[in-house]
Amino acid sequence: MPAQLKSALLVLATAVAVGQSYSYEYVGCFSQPPENSRETQNQFQSLGLCQVTCGDSHQPVAALGNGTGCLCGNLLPPLDQMVEEGNCNTPCAGFDLDICGGDGFFSVYIEEPADPEEPSGTHNENGRSRRNQKELV
Repeated sequence: MPAQLKSALLVLATAVAVGQSYSYEYVGCFSQPPENSRETQNQFQSLGLCQVTCGDSHQPVAALGNGTGCLCGNLLPPLDQMVEEGNCNTPCAGFDLDICGGDGFFSVYIEEPADPEEPSGTHNENGRSRRNQKELV
């Protein structure tokens, strides 16, 4: 089995084994990351993986950038740093239907209280997911 496939399966198995689900809602595209955030890089980055990373770290703000970056923090970026949605146009490396920010731009999400409702989502004009739903990871 190729090493990349093994890594992808390990990431998936870890997320499933944890069994924890987190619910993050899309806030917008920003020109700077969450304040006091820490970044992790993953060649298999996706919205779900970033949500688990931030949720497990008890960080309510998750941001995706440059296709592979996940930043977790406690505070949203300043709202005056919100930019046009078109700046966040980079597909996530691990799931290309998710948008992972852009070159120097960040797709920012904030954790919501748990809710037993069914997942829902929205799609942008390209048909790519900007999942602002209750994430079942």
